[in-house]
Amino acid sequence: MEKPYFSFYYHPITNCTPHHQPVTVEKVHQFITGRYFKYRTNRLRSIQDPKETKRFKSIAFDFVTFSGLFSYRNIQNLITHSGLMTIDLDHIPEVIPDHSPESLKKEILQSQEIETALCFVSPRGDGLKIVVEIDLQNNTHQEWFEALSNYFEMIWHIKPDPSGSDVSRPCFLPYDPECYINPKYLKS
Repeated sequence: MEKPYFSFYYHPITNCTPHHQPVTVEKVHQFITGRYFKYRTNRLRSIQDPKETKRFKSIAFDFVTFSGLFSYRNIQNLITHSGLMTIDLDHIPEVIPDHSPESLKKEILQSQEIETALCFVSPRGDGLKIVVEIDLQNNTHQEWFEALSNYFEMIWHIKPDPSGSDVSRPCFLPYDPECYINPKYLKS
């Protein structure tokens, strides 16, 4: 299997020029499970004011565009699609009262319906980021997003963040030592 590559960006979120070196699922897993993002993630989760939380995340967190390689972060500058899509599930305990991000993650990883590449707790700690494989030979990015959104609504009664339909959507990288990686993305 050829491993997908995608763009990595240093903070702040206003940075639209990717780092010159593309990254892989395995590399992002190493970032997320390592200590690099730990301080920022703990700091973000200690902030009580929602406006300050949003501001801090936008200035302090590095991010990736899991869906592709870009020369500049916008759809017109997509070099190649990675075959991956991010599903962002926000505020899980509020939306599904009997679930935590961790318990929902276990259920999602047991599902045979989707091929999960990565799954990790969001920077704020109350959501999940699920990076899934999609086959662009059969459907467009938008069609896949709609199908996956319907799937998550039908099975878990949670609607993914609609911004995931944007190929150039950034995904902030937090610290999560329990981040799941599909073994096929590890070096053999």
